[in-house]
Amino acid sequence: MKNPRDRFQLLVETFLVLGRGQALPMAAAVKVFDEVPEETDGAILKNDILGFDTNSLSICPPVSFLDMLRLLDMKGSDSAVDVSEIEQRFGRLSAAEVAEVVNFAAADGNRLDRLRDPIVGWTVARADGEIVNSVATTPLRMRILIARPDLITARAVADLPGPDLSRLFAVSRTSEAMATMTSPCAATSARGAVEILKRAPEFAIRSVIDAAREGELHQSWRRPVANSRNALLDLDLLQHAAGLADVLTIARLSNLEHSIFTLGRSSENWSTRWNSLQRDVPEQGVLDIKSDLLVHALEEASQASWNLIGAILPELLATINAGPLGGNARQTLDRSLPSIGYDNWDLNRRILLALHALQKRTIVNRPMLSSAGLVDIEADFVFTGPREEPKRRTGFFWWLD
Repeated sequence: MKNPRDRFQLLVETFLVLGRGQALPMAAAVKVFDEVPEETDGAILKNDILGFDTNSLSICPPVSFLDMLRLLDMKGSDSAVDVSEIEQRFGRLSAAEVAEVVNFAAADGNRLDRLRDPIVGWTVARADGEIVNSVATTPLRMRILIARPDLITARAVADLPGPDLSRLFAVSRTSEAMATMTSPCAATSARGAVEILKRAPEFAIRSVIDAAREGELHQSWRRPVANSRNALLDLDLLQHAAGLADVLTIARLSNLEHSIFTLGRSSENWSTRWNSLQRDVPEQGVLDIKSDLLVHALEEASQASWNLIGAILPELLATINAGPLGGNARQTLDRSLPSIGYDNWDLNRRILLALHALQKRTIVNRPMLSSAGLVDIEADFVFTGPREEPKRRTGFFWWLD
């Protein structure tokens, strides 16, 4: 140390502060650097204060790592330090200390330009859940999560904005990370949910259905799902339904309770999947769904309409012929089937009239009508239609007849 006599009081005061063997207080460290400003003057003491290796035994315990960064920032001297030595000190920090250090190093306005990126890089390598959830800024958390998708948790992404979630989803390499980001059990921003539904609709809707079925769908997801209905309807939503309970869940989420058919998009798709869907709803629910599918199959008037009608009509007719049809099923059929005036109560006949109209627009054979549950006389009606009643001639004095 240059001019050691002039520095003697400073050294004594520094020594007395260390009487208890604890880390050097920041105020004492600042005083040393203030009173010995020249870089090469007192180099051994300064290196010991900063915690860097020297060629002699340590004169004093170093300041904390964070205080070391603060000293370097205050003096603007990070260019003079050995980065490898700082890395060695960094490796001995606890998770809580790492979070404090990286928050300071990555903050705007400090003079740690040479150390900022290395510290962030070391943090990425050392990161765990505690560190990720303790970083101060979203860009810093994003930088860690992009490099370490294995650290993606519901808590880590809970308050991320939509574009950041989208970026994270793009770099996720595991289904676990993707499932975490699309988890509708946790709160998220409306924009975040929309971005997830846009980025990974297939993945997200499966998670949404599962959560809704278990009663765990977070409220923050409901409006984004409903608002994304048009985009979701471009998907084959039926593939995500194991049973009719799932079908009704999807319908409620997308505000399509009164148009179940729309979820499957076509008679062909519905007829292909119908028999594989579990009947895990009450009988009235099954009848309501069948009535909706029947009406829309008739409206679609395609060749595939007959396949769907063949799948759903036998049980529906059996119920109609056994007794009054109730619930939404009755209302749906009453609203859509051909009217026959005072005989409108006769749903069976009205269905046959609708099938007759469909037969005139498509091709159908007797085996197909038989598979739809029609007996021969009903099949004849589908092909020939109703016979007109002969008009009775009425004389002018009709009351005398």
